Amino acid sequence: MSTTAVVLIVVEDRSRREALRETLEGPLRVLEAAHLDEVRSAVEGALSPPDLILSDLRSAKGEGLTLYRRLRADPHVDAAPVLLVPPAGTEEKIEANGDTEPVLPESVAGQDLRRLVGHHLAAEGLSPGPPLVPDAPLPEAVEAVVAARLGDPAFTAQELAEAVGLSRRQLTRRMKDTMGTTPAAFIRRRRLKRAEELLATGAETVKQVAAAVGFASPSAFAKAFRDHAGAPPSVYAERHGE
Repeated sequence: MSTTAVVLIVVEDRSRREALRETLEGPLRVLEAAHLDEVRSAVEGALSPPDLILSDLRSAKGEGLTLYRRLRADPHVDAAPVLLVPPAGTEEKIEANGDTEPVLPESVAGQDLRRLVGHHLAAEGLSPGPPLVPDAPLPEAVEAVVAARLGDPAFTAQELAEAVGLSRRQLTRRMKDTMGTTPAAFIRRRRLKRAEELLATGAETVKQVAAAVGFASPSAFAKAFRDHAGAPPSVYAERHGE
């Protein structure tokens, strides 16, 4: 692992890509690619694989989430978490795009962008010092940590509390006050919402989806998903598959 975290920006719009690079380079090492076919050459020229990828949510070439899925399947970059970048001027909210990966708010820039990227890297243990700055908004902090650990079946509310610098009791109280939920319920909902997205693609089996969202037992996943979505995973996939 390099001492300086590496961020790969895969964004078609040149001005958007350059703005992201100018904001992040310095404390971070930044690699760039406009399209999927440029990713491998960008990565092969680096000394280490990327620690985080900023990828187009949509593009004029029609890559968008197809690009995301192919990045997840590319052995050069498949281990890196992905933060999706919406087109400039989008009015979509994060929730409107599902929970396969977190979506970068279109308006975020400057210090807020560096802080958000820092949260994701800190959750992976890739940035020095405490994982979150003291004044980080709690929902943003929680989202960053959970998104990075969603596939880990051992990830608990206690670990989430430690990552954001609070005791479990403090985190529970603050999440109830600001987000209307508890840490355990939030983690569970994020796992199941991501499962919905993965099942809808039809690209993975129920067992693979269960593992991808942090369920060690397919049967436990099936029960939890049915309670959440009102249908077994296989039926949901048939109804919502692409």
